[in-house]
Parts: sequence; C-alpha cells; structure tokens
Amino acid sequence: MKASECSVETFLKKTGVKFVIPVYQRNYNWKKNNASNCYQT
Repeated sequence: MKASECSVETFLKKTGVKFVIPVYQRNYNWKKNNASNCYQT
C-alpha cells in the first residue's frame, strides 16, 4: 500500500471507498470541543 496526500474533500469524493468504524470505537461520543480540536490547524 502506498500513501499519498490529498484534501479531505478529494478523499471523500473517491468512488469505491468503504468507511469502516471498528467495534471498539462505535460507542465513542465526540463532544464539540473534541471535534474542534481535531480540525484546528
């Protein structure tokens, strides 16, 4: 597997991409500050 850089928008628009949330993460509850920390640049 070879990694390459792309924007989030480009990544989400790709066809044939399957998003899988592992069982151990399904019950995780994101709060507003968790999400904002994730997207800060």
